[in-house]
Amino acid sequence: MKLKRVLIVGGGPSGSSCGITCARGGLETIVFEKGNPYRDKTCGDTIPANQKTLANLGLIEGVKKRSFLVDSALIHGFSGERVEIRTPMMTLQRSVFDQFLRDELESRGGKVDYGVNIKGIKISDEGVEITDSSGLNYEGDFVVLATGANVSLARSLGFEYSDNPVFALRTYIENVNKLNSNYFWLFRSETNLLGYAWAFPSPGNILNVGVGTRGKDAKLKSKLENFLQDKKMIIGNSGNLTEPKGAPIRIGMRNALNYGSRVILVGENINCAYDLTAEGIGPALESGYLAGKALLGFKEGGDSLKDYQEKLVRKREEFYKGYSQIANLVRSRYGNKLFLRILNNSEKMRVTFGDVIQEEKPSKNIFPMQSLLNFL
Repeated sequence: MKLKRVLIVGGGPSGSSCGITCARGGLETIVFEKGNPYRDKTCGDTIPANQKTLANLGLIEGVKKRSFLVDSALIHGFSGERVEIRTPMMTLQRSVFDQFLRDELESRGGKVDYGVNIKGIKISDEGVEITDSSGLNYEGDFVVLATGANVSLARSLGFEYSDNPVFALRTYIENVNKLNSNYFWLFRSETNLLGYAWAFPSPGNILNVGVGTRGKDAKLKSKLENFLQDKKMIIGNSGNLTEPKGAPIRIGMRNALNYGSRVILVGENINCAYDLTAEGIGPALESGYLAGKALLGFKEGGDSLKDYQEKLVRKREEFYKGYSQIANLVRSRYGNKLFLRILNNSEKMRVTFGDVIQEEKPSKNIFPMQSLLNFL
């Protein structure tokens, strides 16, 4: 298959990363973003400070210059236990981060069409045709689905999903106490779902504050209000700067084929966010970059989609399963206490956990069975 024009539906991290990779490789690249420039999105806004895909794209320093940088994360357990993980992170509001990526895409020769909501896709032997909500059609050789947690287009093409998302709600408040570390709390909801809350310092003396649960919880808004009041001494709540904004987050990586005839899935369309932390920006960037590299393989008539799938399978085995195992462990009161106690009593484990967050080591290395046995 010869490939010249790539149509990317979605202008978030995965779509932009894919677009930048394709555009700088010489492919005609068009990204369709349903929102306007600087569209806000529900997110914790934080990623590892040494994020590899941004480095591969030559964008890491540009993001760092715009971000709030921290060097530690403070994790709190059910009963007040606390452990500090020394690991550098950067936080940047998604409205700014996503626009930075889209601007970079256009500077590399790609195109972004704003305010375009794609509603339909037709695939044939000759190419692809996508249709927006106003009935306009766009033609290309390949389509990339980077539509975030909304997988309706992927489902319309026959991709199947077993839904197990995290649901999160966040707001911005003033950082009146000048927090300079990331704060993360684990809790157990009334329905025995694993929950978490966070307070991440952002540029402009702002805190990104939110709550989430591993499963749907109708009381997230009251949980956020209670969290803001309960942690007032730490985060210094001075009133919301923005209305709470919520969204599902697709976690755990699809255990199925993530491409088809003239179509490839990236970002949350492959359930790219990690369990436990729900961190999805880094994995989304990586999936877009890998998809872009695979598409570049078509320029000379090659076929590299199988390689894309194999890399995702390896990623699932090395990272996603480990995070899910830890999430299952800390869901129980005893497991939660054990998790924090092991980290507090082992500097080696704290360093390993920090390396996992930075993706320097697979998540399965956090608690190898022998280490658990030795501790017990």
